[in-house]
Amino acid sequence: MIKKKYIIQILAFAFLCITPLLLAQNTDYPKRKVNGIEYYVYTVQQSEGLFSISRKFSVTQAEINTLNPEIHSGLKAGQQILIPINKKAEPQKNQDSETKTKQNTADKQEFIEHTVLKKQTLFAISRQYNVSQDDIKKLNPELENGLKTGMIIKIPKQGGKVEKEVKEVTEIRDNKSIKEFKESKKSKKSKLETSVNDTTQFIIHKVKSGETLYSISKLYKADIEQINKLNPKLNTKVKIGSEIKIPIAKNINEEKNSDITVKETHKSLNSKTSINTQVKPNKEPIRIAFLLPFMLDAAKSDLSTERFNDFYAGALLAINNAKNNAVSFEIMAFDVEKSEEKMAEVLANNDLKNADFIIGPAYTSQIPYISDFARENRIFTLIPFSSKVNDVLYNPYLFQFNPGIDVQVDFLASTLNSNYEKDNIIFAEIQDINFMDDGNEFALALQNKLDKQNRKYKKISISPDNSSDLSEVTENNKKNIIIFNSDKFSAVSPYLQWLNSYNGSTDIVLFEQYSWKQFDIENFKTISISPFKSINSSKEAMIYKKQFEATFDWEVSQQIPRYDILGYDLTNYFIALIYYNGANFVNENNNYKLPEATGIQSDFDFRKLNSAAGYVNQKLFLIEK
Repeated sequence: MIKKKYIIQILAFAFLCITPLLLAQNTDYPKRKVNGIEYYVYTVQQSEGLFSISRKFSVTQAEINTLNPEIHSGLKAGQQILIPINKKAEPQKNQDSETKTKQNTADKQEFIEHTVLKKQTLFAISRQYNVSQDDIKKLNPELENGLKTGMIIKIPKQGGKVEKEVKEVTEIRDNKSIKEFKESKKSKKSKLETSVNDTTQFIIHKVKSGETLYSISKLYKADIEQINKLNPKLNTKVKIGSEIKIPIAKNINEEKNSDITVKETHKSLNSKTSINTQVKPNKEPIRIAFLLPFMLDAAKSDLSTERFNDFYAGALLAINNAKNNAVSFEIMAFDVEKSEEKMAEVLANNDLKNADFIIGPAYTSQIPYISDFARENRIFTLIPFSSKVNDVLYNPYLFQFNPGIDVQVDFLASTLNSNYEKDNIIFAEIQDINFMDDGNEFALALQNKLDKQNRKYKKISISPDNSSDLSEVTENNKKNIIIFNSDKFSAVSPYLQWLNSYNGSTDIVLFEQYSWKQFDIENFKTISISPFKSINSSKEAMIYKKQFEATFDWEVSQQIPRYDILGYDLTNYFIALIYYNGANFVNENNNYKLPEATGIQSDFDFRKLNSAAGYVNQKLFLIEK
């Protein structure tokens, strides 16, 4: 029996890797009327994301997405998009002439000025502008006293001496892809060349600290013998800073629509999604790394993270089952805690670059770190918990299990039009709700979706000082489905008594956000959507229960969803994909779709929107009670 405190093997290391959102300069924007409604016309800036644009204009990402369906394949620098005009939060006007003059003067110099944001580090700023920390310090001697919020510092201009010295090569693109890649959140410059004496195409790689010839060959999935042929003078012990040629297979550059740089050729993706019988032993072990908040530091211990220990235990059970069926593994577990600093520290470990697959992290704030790492090192990475994975829209190495708002809205709209076709939909809009509230974004996106489908709905405005009459929008002999514009139970709970006063005389059905499951709302009929189904007494579920109890010496949380079962289902699924198809198990010829699978608690239907995107699970369930 394994006790919880002995379950995790932890490794320690140090590294920083974050790309903060770039803030576009505020200005006046042209306006355009569409169907009688006035919108801003905004030109997307280089490296700008939907997240930063939504905050710039104080609107939701869902609103921008709905108005601009063409951006579903990714934002591009120079692209013009429509932005809803938020009357309560107009964007700032153009800089005054004095500020403009100051900026123009700065442009003529060899630096630009940056205002330090809250919690922003010098490393983050250096990554944002692609310059070294030392060069920033040279221009700003006052930084010896520390970096402070609101401080204005000088940044060496891109294209200057500092950037010219950076020749690091990490990606290979055809001409079209290079252009699109430079317009993404974070880009690395590529250099594709052809040998004078050979038709073999190659890239130039600058050796970094800690790298070996073996690790470089694995990074580019290149044969060491081929690397040696291209580099006759190459020594086995490569020198830091030296440049070596890395051969690239011809077919890679002929795949003009491929966004995954180095990709093996598949005849077809093997549809086997679990290993439940004896198989042929694998030649190389499957290397899986877990990045989870184990919170091993007693001073930082947190009961809320116990569920992640359960998740890891379920994953280990799936690994153990596959191991008993002749599959070999190398497993690494890293405690990334809850902080961005710890996450960045963990990513410094060179062993992590040798992983075939990464699972984690748990918290949304840590995702940009792993996203950059996964893309740079070409390692497929599963985000198992968060539904907010903006990077999945343009990073083909990410897999998102918990569907985001777009998938949820599509599913609920389809459900309302099939299961509740003749019923009455009512949006209960709490006044002065924060526009960034996820429930508000969800409600607005759902309204836009229903508008497109010509499905009618009603709205009622409510506030603590306004006892609105719900009977004005309800209908007899129909279900009245109430959807609040907040996913925070604390914001909605004051109105449940008001809503309950109509229950009985009117058929009220409350749309329950999944985050409310822990609260008591038994007085209402409810519907909700979830990536989790009811755990039945299937043979597989019973076997799992017995195995877990026989292996681990602790009681897992019975709260739904069961994190241990989530760990088991996901790990079981991806182990099979890797075993049968290799670490690069994606086959984009298969309609951007992975094979569907059925688990104990969740089913999987991973799909990608386009070649630039990662995969998002589309499988949701309707829960009625």
